[in-house]
Amino acid sequence: MVNVMGCKKSNRHLLNYPNLESAIRPIPHCSDLPVPIFTEFLGLHDDEDGANSEEVNDHDCKYDVDFQGPSSEPSLFNKIERKQSTPQGTNVTLYRYREQEFQQYFCKKNGLVFCPNVEGLLLAMGVPNYNPSDWRLFIESSKRSLKCVLLHNGNIFGSIPIGYSVKLKEEYNNVKEILEIIKYSAHDWVICVDLKMVNFLLGQQSGFTKYLCFLCLLGQ
Repeated sequence: MVNVMGCKKSNRHLLNYPNLESAIRPIPHCSDLPVPIFTEFLGLHDDEDGANSEEVNDHDCKYDVDFQGPSSEPSLFNKIERKQSTPQGTNVTLYRYREQEFQQYFCKKNGLVFCPNVEGLLLAMGVPNYNPSDWRLFIESSKRSLKCVLLHNGNIFGSIPIGYSVKLKEEYNNVKEILEIIKYSAHDWVICVDLKMVNFLLGQQSGFTKYLCFLCLLGQ
């Protein structure tokens, strides 16, 4: 370690730095260390060229899937088979379309994707008996998105989104609209929200309110 205690502009040239192999200072050329003379360009061996070409082909395969979409998947499988990247008898399964069986339960209206048939969606996803008291509704709203998710009280089943929008702003009318289209009154779930969303649900004034918490007495 270099002791820089008391180092100033006038005496900084007196500092001594250790000569480490990991941080060697540049050495000027001299008769003992002449400037190297250029002779030829460095080339690649055949094995290095083949390795680079395989790496490029791997990038091309990834490009086909990421940018050209599902239509490129059959050609991708053919490339993998030609390169013999996997042993014979390997099964390839597509999961890109596994959500299609659930798309019939969702609708889109005014930039909002929602599920009007929650009971049918849960039965299709493997919930044997639907009981509204076993689920709670989580509403999360921000400046960028508005989402509604069903959470199981016993955490036996995973979270199930039933409403999502990236166009609706965090306003009282939007929260009221999404509760109506998911038919909240028919299910009467317990709602889990933050204090700001509680104000929306109770119909209090939005924006810069005098009392933000619903526990405060208004007008006092």
